[in-house]
Amino acid sequence: MAALMQNQGSGSGAPLIDSKSLITTSKGWDIRIFRDEHLARRFLCALCHNVCRNAHELSCSNAHLFCEKCIREYSNNSNTTTCPICHEINVTHQASRFVTRHIKELFVYCPRSKLVCSKLMKNARFNNNTLFCNFQGTLQNLVEHTNHQCIFNVIACPFHLIGCPTNKMYRYELQNHINGAQNKHISLALQKIQTLQKSLKSKEDSNEIYQEQLRALKTASKTKDQNIDKIQFENEKLQMNNSKLLQECNRLKDDLKQANQRITSYSKAVNLLKDNNSKLAEQVDDLNVQQQQQQQINMGQYGQYSGNVSSASLYSNDVNNNNNNN
Repeated sequence: MAALMQNQGSGSGAPLIDSKSLITTSKGWDIRIFRDEHLARRFLCALCHNVCRNAHELSCSNAHLFCEKCIREYSNNSNTTTCPICHEINVTHQASRFVTRHIKELFVYCPRSKLVCSKLMKNARFNNNTLFCNFQGTLQNLVEHTNHQCIFNVIACPFHLIGCPTNKMYRYELQNHINGAQNKHISLALQKIQTLQKSLKSKEDSNEIYQEQLRALKTASKTKDQNIDKIQFENEKLQMNNSKLLQECNRLKDDLKQANQRITSYSKAVNLLKDNNSKLAEQVDDLNVQQQQQQQINMGQYGQYSGNVSSASLYSNDVNNNNNNN
């Protein structure tokens, strides 16, 4: 922090140093900003030798205190380590909210106060024209002060966003800058207003085009909705027709099933008739054979009968002849 202050005091062209950066450049809090240094020394980090920032306490017998960042770097982010002071091994560290609360309640000066600057730059000479910050308060309030309230906060001109080239100055310089560049700021504001008006007009024209496109889209959407309704109606009709076709198909399936059953029944009857015809044909063949045999028998009997009749006729004729002769 002293080196930063020395660099700033080396000339008017030196870079601006925000008071916030003066309390965030080291791991711990610089003891020279504390009003009661003898109280702050009770909470010194044993590694960086500044007042502990986010104090961590080791479980060693002496309960040494360290900054959270210091002890984590020393232990390589491990929860157990060797105490760097008393060298006890396998000790753990954890945040000490009690110590941190007491540190935040200690009174401090702004690092840009005259007292702190005199400590940081022992050989510096301050004349009546040198400006210092007069803040005194607790360490917790100092953080809020250096972030948003200190006159040595580096800020940008509020008109920087509309073209003011001043983007870095101390807070205490803001009022003089605004007073000195008032006409320029007004000119920049008017230019910005004109630019915004043109942009607004362009956006209004674009908006009218968008409105026309929106109306066209609404018309197309309405037509599309009508087409969708028509398609839905047609779809419902198709579904009804499909349902009827399914019913008709199921009916035809049932008819076909019944027809197949009848065909099967008829096929069985035909096969039965074929079997009966075969049996009848066999019977007819048997009857024909029997008839032929009977005819043969009858023919034999008829021949024998004819022979007998002829013999009897001859005999009768002989008898009659004999009787006539007598």
